[in-house]
Amino acid sequence: MSESEQKISAVRSDAQCFAAESVMLEVVSSQVMICVDTRCLGGHSRFAGFRGVVSDAHEHKLLRHPTNKERMDNTDMNVSASEIFTTIRHDYALRGSSQNTLLSSQSGTQPTAWYMFQFHLDRLRASAGQFQCVQPSQSIDHLALLDKELQNQISAQRHLVESDLVKPAWRVRLILDSEGGIKIDQLKPVASLSRDVLYPDTLDPPSQLRYPLYELFLCPHPTKPTSFTRHKTAKREAYTTARLACDLPAEPTADPVEVLLWNPAGELMEGSLTSVYCRENEHWFTPAVTCGGNEGTTRRWAIENGLCTEGVIMVENLIEGQIVCISNGIRGFIHGVVKRKFFNAARRSAAS
Repeated sequence: MSESEQKISAVRSDAQCFAAESVMLEVVSSQVMICVDTRCLGGHSRFAGFRGVVSDAHEHKLLRHPTNKERMDNTDMNVSASEIFTTIRHDYALRGSSQNTLLSSQSGTQPTAWYMFQFHLDRLRASAGQFQCVQPSQSIDHLALLDKELQNQISAQRHLVESDLVKPAWRVRLILDSEGGIKIDQLKPVASLSRDVLYPDTLDPPSQLRYPLYELFLCPHPTKPTSFTRHKTAKREAYTTARLACDLPAEPTADPVEVLLWNPAGELMEGSLTSVYCRENEHWFTPAVTCGGNEGTTRRWAIENGLCTEGVIMVENLIEGQIVCISNGIRGFIHGVVKRKFFNAARRSAAS
């Protein structure tokens, strides 16, 4: 019996002891995600989101167990390599970060200015496999080649930099080529950030919140999960539709605004540009992959470092003004407030 099968057997036995009504077991990268229906356990849940660990926690009002139904629409798989991308921060200050060095490559020994590079490479490889494109290798040579290409492109954009002596951080869009290579498609300078924003010790908001807080608008309509919400590609119609429904520009701007997407089952998925985390009873949760959202690089880091757990967050239970955390590969981890204006207006319209 394999290790994963042993975990499933052990958890199934444990769940039967608690007479759980519904158990969902999913093997993801040899890890087991377990969700037991909290209604059957006398007001207490046995919930864990990674590594096959079952832990006691108080009942979570935000959470609901996933169902076994297939949620992904994979009808359109026509994606070229150049449509698969990831957006990553290049920040010279990160060369001195031991945490970032660990994520520079599989060896984790080469200091780099690329933020969580190995996770971005893993995501590109997963997406290439999903859409039957040539996967990039795990070679550390990617870093040297990209560093050289970046310097060439920066030299051509010196008019964007205040001084030749200034080395800003950059927002870099990486795409694949038809042979599995990685190349720079776009770049633009971005603001400097402190390391505690890029690699926080906790998702809890600081005692002095950084302002302005993001306004996080709940989308007024559900978004159907597809391969294009699970993987980062140029096919972003679902996100554009959600942003426009909340009167936000289709393309991202520097304004501190975001839209939160949810699926037809009423489960939070992600932001249009960010992963999202909600706090309940002193625990932080991020939407499970079964809800249909992207497996973001910063989200993966937060899970693997114990800052949050995967769960199913019901959008109806998010309240106006609630403080939540969002993150992505450019801005790190930041906080925002839930805004239900468009969501509530749609509910009132549907009821009338």
